[in-house]
Amino acid sequence: MTTGLVATVLCLSFIVIMGYVGQLSVVQLALAGFAAFAVSRLGTEFGLGFPAAPIIAVLAATALGVGIGAAALRVRGVTLVVVTLAAAVAIEQFVFANSEWGGGQTGAPVASPTLFGFNFGPDSGLRGLDGALPSPVFGLVALVVATLAYMGVVYLRNSDLGRQMLAIRSNERAAAAAGVNVRTVKIVAFGITSALAGVAGVMYAYQFGTVSANSYGISVALTLVASVYVLGVTLPQGAVLAGFGAIGSVIPLLLQKYVLPADHISLYVQLLIGGGLLLQLRFFPDGLLVSRSIKKERKTTGIDTLVPELPRMKSVRT
Repeated sequence: MTTGLVATVLCLSFIVIMGYVGQLSVVQLALAGFAAFAVSRLGTEFGLGFPAAPIIAVLAATALGVGIGAAALRVRGVTLVVVTLAAAVAIEQFVFANSEWGGGQTGAPVASPTLFGFNFGPDSGLRGLDGALPSPVFGLVALVVATLAYMGVVYLRNSDLGRQMLAIRSNERAAAAAGVNVRTVKIVAFGITSALAGVAGVMYAYQFGTVSANSYGISVALTLVASVYVLGVTLPQGAVLAGFGAIGSVIPLLLQKYVLPADHISLYVQLLIGGGLLLQLRFFPDGLLVSRSIKKERKTTGIDTLVPELPRMKSVRT
């Protein structure tokens, strides 16, 4: 459950940058790993703990994400995928695999978060019903963070900034002609999605107590992106289901226990997601959840309010 909640926060970052703005970026998981390694190094090298270390780590990941987004403002589509993929590979090779800064493949230690003497990490003294670890305290913290992130992304969609993002996704030139500052909106979107990715990375670090390069590889990132696209990249609900379908979360655990062979469960999950993506692109191009919502809306109202339109924007000036 905790893994699913943390993965949900990360998948929400894909919703903002891909679903709202239409920018195909795959660097989010690398930014999450950057924040996770930053928390580790701030603790081991500078003695910083909670909340200073995670705040600095999230700000650093946000700044790095904004820098990548600013460098790729003039590109979109497949070209943007290539640019962000190259940025993710660069972060993975020069940060994660660097034994001096990132800890290499062996991993870097992360101390449990404590505040005023109270430990609310997975090794908290308050144990579960079976008296064993991990403690449910960190799970409750993850639930609060994921809920706040979900509510923020939902509110963003209905705000003036969200309408400008949807207008850019629908038609970038028309949005610019209507007065939307496309450059500013894109940079803000990269900042928001990088901050969400940084929060997810910090939570991953605290959950497992160590950070390794294998947890933030490109294959993992592409699997999460495919999961979000299959379910619906324009709806926050798609991020929730994709998060709980991530490796180590609830849905793969149920598949491993009742459906699929226990060995190589990650490979089977990736095959299911890849096959589902091909079917989704053929029969449900907007995503399973979006297509279902559109059909329901057409049946009741006869129109599609999920499709962004410039006349529906309350304000187009920033």
